[in-house]
Amino acid sequence: MQRYPLSGEKYSPNKVWVIQHTRKSASGERVWLDSQSQQIHRSGYVHGKGYGKKSLKKAQIQHADIKASVSSTMKSMRQEMQAYME
Repeated sequence: MQRYPLSGEKYSPNKVWVIQHTRKSASGERVWLDSQSQQIHRSGYVHGKGYGKKSLKKAQIQHADIKASVSSTMKSMRQEMQAYME
C-alpha cells in the first residue's frame, strides 16, 4: 500500500485509484491513462467504491450552528462573570 512520504499515512482509496489510473507526463502533471477512467472519476462514482463522502444533512448543519451559538454564549457569560468577580 502506498503512503504519503512525509507523514507515512496510507493513501485514501480514492487517491490510490487515481494513481493507478494516471501517469506522470514529462512536465510532471498527472494525465489519465484513458478517457473512461477520467469519465468515471468525474462522475463521482467508482465501481466498488460508491459515491464517496456524503454531504451533511440539514439537521447536522443546524446542530452545528446551535452548538456554536451555545458555545459563544457560554464564553460571553464566563467573561461577564469573571469581570463581575474582579
